[in-house]
Amino acid sequence: MLTLATREDITITTENWSGTPTITASSNNTNALQASINASGKLKLVTQALEEDADVTVTVTATLNARVETDSIDIKVKAPVLTFVDSISMKPSQEPAVYTAVTANFANDVELEADDYDNTVISVTIDGMNVTVSPLKIGTTSISLRAFDGDSRMVRKAIDVTIANVDTYTLVTDVANLADGGQIIISNGDTTKAMSTTQNSNNRGIANTSA
Repeated sequence: MLTLATREDITITTENWSGTPTITASSNNTNALQASINASGKLKLVTQALEEDADVTVTVTATLNARVETDSIDIKVKAPVLTFVDSISMKPSQEPAVYTAVTANFANDVELEADDYDNTVISVTIDGMNVTVSPLKIGTTSISLRAFDGDSRMVRKAIDVTIANVDTYTLVTDVANLADGGQIIISNGDTTKAMSTTQNSNNRGIANTSA
């Protein structure tokens, strides 16, 4: 099986024909993958916008007079990926915070756009893959972050934003969701273990506890 994240041109070889056959190609799922023969006679595969991975079969057909031969390729088409924080909590007096987006499985250079948020609650600026959020007043809103490659690949992610005068915390399960300059609180979810609080290299770790 061929795994395809963006696009690819594949050379087609024909042998033992009495002339030059006509080559055509078709996809059984054109919403996921477009298949055609380009001007150089290669099989051209172009992925489409997807929300999840898709399994596609491409059939290549060679025809010359009454002779018809076919071959097929099973392809796993990878959906575009946008990794970003799920939610943002800030105080109205807080300095702007910068969050970094990570993308995968796009055809070209990726651009970000942010819209659908309340611009009286926050302001949002984008520089490359960095998204700066500035609090303006107390309130809640949601950012619709869009990553696109100027071709056919696009994915959106919704980020809930809360601006409040109280300390709010967001559960982080991946270091990719940490922003530069952010503060973290480490808590122990296992009451049978005690966490070391010193930074000596010889005594970090956990220890069993008893009642």
